[in-house]
Amino acid sequence: PAIWTMSSGLITFTATQYPIGTTLLLGGGFEDSGEVANWTGSNATLASISGGQSGNRLQLTTTGGSYQYATQSVTLIPRAFYQLSVWVKSGTSGNEPGFISINGGVDENHAINFTSTSSWQSVVVNFQAVNASLHVNLAKYSATAGTMLFDQAGLIRMTPGIPPLNSIITADFDYYWRCRFTDDDVDFSNIWAKMWQLEKLTFTTEKGS
Repeated sequence: PAIWTMSSGLITFTATQYPIGTTLLLGGGFEDSGEVANWTGSNATLASISGGQSGNRLQLTTTGGSYQYATQSVTLIPRAFYQLSVWVKSGTSGNEPGFISINGGVDENHAINFTSTSSWQSVVVNFQAVNASLHVNLAKYSATAGTMLFDQAGLIRMTPGIPPLNSIITADFDYYWRCRFTDDDVDFSNIWAKMWQLEKLTFTTEKGS
């Protein structure tokens, strides 16, 4: 007959996330004025112009304020994991600081800062949503007059229940080995009245399911 013996162990692995579906943003390619109309400018005007990372691009032009941004409202699933990304390039104001963020009030703000360059660069922020109603922001963080360029903005939901990319997960657990007696028969010695002795009893691990 089979019996079970218990042991314990520790395992560590790196989590990998995969996207679910397509982008949740509207007009993230900025291919024409219709796509740009899905975004609202704050301290800035917004326009679709040629020369993007792919196709046309968003040109954000400063009209005032210490920082300027394009924003769009989105509805997400609380506690689900998401990835916000965009391509960024310097405009007429030169290499300047900026950020992309997604926020929903005082209790939620996910952001990453960058400095634009003359070449397109990808900027990405991974986060877990707390609220359902949030705002995506593409920002030029400078009062300098001029423009900053954005393209291919995307917001995708990642595999549910998986921590942010490259998180290390450690599990501490007990596990069982299925075993059987090695021999079909064993010999006991009668060493005293109603007392029996077995000098050796061996087990074999059962492989497979």
